[in-house]
Order: sequence, then C-alpha cells, then structure tokens
Amino acid sequence: MELILDKDLVKAWDLVEKLEIGEIFTLAKIPDNRRDLFIRCIKQRIDTLNDCEFNPDYTKLRKL
Repeated sequence: MELILDKDLVKAWDLVEKLEIGEIFTLAKIPDNRRDLFIRCIKQRIDTLNDCEFNPDYTKLRKL
C-alpha cells in the first residue's frame, strides 16, 4: 500500500473539521478517482480521533 501524502490527509481532515456535529457528508461529492484515497485518509482520522463514522457501504460520512 502506498503512503498517503500529507496534502491529501490535510484536505480530507479539513473537510471533517468544517462539518457540524451530526452533519452527514455524501461521498458522491468526491470524484471517483479520489474516493478510495479519501476513505483511507478518513479511516486514519477515525483511528486517531474517532470523531466521525462511515455508513456500512462507505457512501456517507457523519461527524460525531
């Protein structure tokens, strides 16, 4: 697995920072060719801060 670039982590984490608690973000807004990378970045955030969660099919993200 390739390393995630800092700039990609920052973009993904910033998006979560801007969400209100309980707000849901639809991953369809992320281009198809970047969606897997976005999910990997957010999984890293979940492992670190545990302040958001995906729905079971990884199509939505909710800030806790």
